[in-house]
Amino acid sequence: MKKDNNTLRCALIFLGPFPVGNVSSLRIMSYCKALAKEGAFVKVLLLAPTAEAAVNEFKSGNVEGVEYQYMTNITWKKKDTPTYVKFFYYVKGVLISFKYLRQDKINCLLSYHNELFSNIFFRIFTKIIGIPFIIDKTEYPNGYFKMSTFRKRIENFKLKMFDGFIVITNELERFYLQITNYEKSKFFLLPMTIDPQRYIGFEKDKDSKRYIAVVFGTHNRDGLFESVLAYHKYCKLKGEFYLDLILIGDFLGLCNSFPECNQILNYIKDHNLENNIEFKGLVSINEVPKILLNAKCLLTTPLEYVSGGFPTKLGEYLLSGVPVVATSAGEIEYYMTHNKNIFLSNVGDLESIAKNILFIDLNENEAKIIGESGKKIALTVFNAETYSEKFIEFLNSFSNSN
Repeated sequence: MKKDNNTLRCALIFLGPFPVGNVSSLRIMSYCKALAKEGAFVKVLLLAPTAEAAVNEFKSGNVEGVEYQYMTNITWKKKDTPTYVKFFYYVKGVLISFKYLRQDKINCLLSYHNELFSNIFFRIFTKIIGIPFIIDKTEYPNGYFKMSTFRKRIENFKLKMFDGFIVITNELERFYLQITNYEKSKFFLLPMTIDPQRYIGFEKDKDSKRYIAVVFGTHNRDGLFESVLAYHKYCKLKGEFYLDLILIGDFLGLCNSFPECNQILNYIKDHNLENNIEFKGLVSINEVPKILLNAKCLLTTPLEYVSGGFPTKLGEYLLSGVPVVATSAGEIEYYMTHNKNIFLSNVGDLESIAKNILFIDLNENEAKIIGESGKKIALTVFNAETYSEKFIEFLNSFSNSN
């Protein structure tokens, strides 16, 4: 007998900050809210405190139907916390989580992580009580393609502890299908999803500075140098009165791992761009919407997505309604069309990127129409609510087969 939505009781294991936190927090919040809106019980179990979670005041709560609980009753820890203390919190969180799984009568356990230690216990627990254990994979396993054969076998063993997979791209679905040899029915493609209410409470400033905004991470996947090079080409095309460039992210953190940063700084200095390019630094995730909303153009120029995933920031860009200039890396062209809802250029084509920026600068009304069309894509294609009915059917299918 098929269950209705009200009998679906999901818990999601998470090792990050919640409800406010990072891009992973945004991802799980988006589809957890969609499930709750459909009548399912949803609870996020935070196994251990994290430094990022300092922005969260409450140890438990309910956000638009999504319950959450920090297992150790501590939301955050200092960055210099000793390893043994971190491990203590982790183990304690795992053990306490079983109490909530029983107490809340959970019949579907989701995880955002592939941690061997905790997942062995969760796999045993779910087998004993007869509920599915499903993982959300938004990337390849970290470092998988450089692993030895032995390490790959361990990774494959870890992956086979799950009954099913939620994947963010077709590329990842193909990869995990091959690794696990599972049936395709054990996979659910849930594209990059965002919170449709992300920009509520923010308004455009009437007299805001004219600028292009770029958000980047410390993983060096965002083609930051390419963004700077393309921006300079745009400046030369425009000749004068060009838009400034604002870079949002932890540049110092990036420099700690990638020497390319020196090239960026030297290029900016050598071409006298210091007064036109601003390094905004780390910005609270709740402050980012205001910066994006007031930009004239949003830019992202990755050469590829080595993770196999899909950029969460693209969804946030599109949701702003501001015209977006991007390279056609990964699976963007599955969902977006050049000059219809985005301005796309081939990967590495700096001249094309510069011309797209220039078009937006010179044709504000036409660009605005394309930006608004991009927002519609964000509210439909990249909205978890679009997929919630089929998502619930997928989750229920495991229980129905037991």
